[in-house]
Amino acid sequence: MFNIRLLGIDRDCAAWPRLFNGVGKALNVNLHASYQHVAPDEVQGVESELRSGRVHGVAVDPALAHLASALCDQLSPLARKLNLADTLAVNKGKIVGHHTLVAGFVSMIMEVSILRGSPSVAILGRGNLALAVAFAFGEYFNPRRLIVYGNEAEPPSWADVLSPAIVPEFKPYASFEPAEALVNATGGEFDLRLLGAAGKLLRSTDVVYDLVPFAPRTSLLEYAEKEGCSIRHGSSMLIRRSMDAFTVWTRRDPFLVEQWRNAFLKSYSEKEAEEFRKAWLYEDESNPRRIGRRKSID
Repeated sequence: MFNIRLLGIDRDCAAWPRLFNGVGKALNVNLHASYQHVAPDEVQGVESELRSGRVHGVAVDPALAHLASALCDQLSPLARKLNLADTLAVNKGKIVGHHTLVAGFVSMIMEVSILRGSPSVAILGRGNLALAVAFAFGEYFNPRRLIVYGNEAEPPSWADVLSPAIVPEFKPYASFEPAEALVNATGGEFDLRLLGAAGKLLRSTDVVYDLVPFAPRTSLLEYAEKEGCSIRHGSSMLIRRSMDAFTVWTRRDPFLVEQWRNAFLKSYSEKEAEEFRKAWLYEDESNPRRIGRRKSID
């Protein structure tokens, strides 16, 4: 049996076990996933379980990924570059850290490629998730302008990790400017009042990505939809991250995305599940559904 521990600081993350256990059953994999709500200073507690073999793998909340990397004997190239390990596995007695956030976000964008040319990008947040998003845009989408917003204007500690070809701007929320792609990478519901901008915050030509995975509809997406924007929900990124983690732990092909989505939906009421279905149907227009094994960005 693969015993998997899921570490999070948001109690909504308790939906994770049902996702993995449901998929394990669908794919005939003897997998047991459990959730643990942890404080940042408790992350190191999982190390003894990994080394003893009681736990075979760990999925980590993005907010804790920089702390999880310190537990590892080895890091994948991308995890080492970003100093973020969100998926832990044991290989020949060593704890190996992998990174799935960048690949998850790139997959989310590529499901329906609606970004054209070199888009202007606005990222909300300064944490680990914002780093992964900024890196993904810089490496794969060549933005002509990338602005990272937060509570202050000073660059975060990770600013020098980004490609030299990308020169991000760091601004406070109150100086927000509309951009062709807007990403909520704060890790939680975003309060639009923080932006404090006069006039319209969004334009109908904008694409809005909200990376909150466990809420069927966020206030940011509701606002963006009313303004005529194209919207993308964070559950898509979570599912693709989970598929990569599953492959790391079990070394098996994750197969069809529908199986993951169905397992995810079982964590919610029918009303909430229908909201997710609507979002996925919109995102899947003219898009092949079979994911299968993909080349790993990690």
